[in-house]
Amino acid sequence: MKNFTRSLMFVAVLLFCVTNCKQKQSDKEPENYSTVEEKPMFNGGDASKFATWVFGQIKYPEEAYKEGVQGRVTLQFVISKKGDVKDVKVARSSGNELLDNEALRVVSMSPAWTPGKVEGKPVDVMFTIPVVFKHEGEKTEAAGATVAFSEVEKKPTFKGCNSGQEFGKWVFSQLKYPEEAVKNQIQGRVILQFTIAKDGNVKDITVARSSGSKILDDEAVRIMSMSPQWEPGIQNGEPVNVRFTFPIVFKL
Repeated sequence: MKNFTRSLMFVAVLLFCVTNCKQKQSDKEPENYSTVEEKPMFNGGDASKFATWVFGQIKYPEEAYKEGVQGRVTLQFVISKKGDVKDVKVARSSGNELLDNEALRVVSMSPAWTPGKVEGKPVDVMFTIPVVFKHEGEKTEAAGATVAFSEVEKKPTFKGCNSGQEFGKWVFSQLKYPEEAVKNQIQGRVILQFTIAKDGNVKDITVARSSGSKILDDEAVRIMSMSPQWEPGIQNGEPVNVRFTFPIVFKL
């Protein structure tokens, strides 16, 4: 097993929400940015104001409520250069179509934003927002649970290091190539998304892109769930939630 552990290779690159660079499209299509010089604004505020608006619009589906169904939907969408919300899709399902559709309905009816800009010109900007449907006794909550920044004044640090290298070393030291995957020669690449919360804890871990093997996906999530605390990111002098993407490759 040690030999297999030594042979485990993975790519550990921390990227901000979705990507930290332009996503390549065809020459005929515009590029979607995740990092821009001027961020899109919603009613004069940032993404947290949009989350408040979502909270005010969401209606817990009656059938789901009666059956006690809860869940978390992660949506991706684009703020176009005209300020419209478009290309809304479920990046990760709650596991319940009623909840997914309600989240899609609300985000799709978003009022216009002030578009983001690069070099003074409006551009398409990609966003990710999680929406949580949760019962709390007699109280029902449906909201954008985590408003996470994709870029901050001071990035989160892991063991005093502001790059992914130190965290990558930690992940490598904890990973165990699943025995069943070794036996069946299963390899693959898992892309995880997670949030470094304002208290430094790692939370909201999701598989943004599966390896094609639940065994490998589960191992990646297991390790990420064990992460020690980070020093949180800082925006406007205050700790904030910061969203990261972390790819891991299992190779024999």
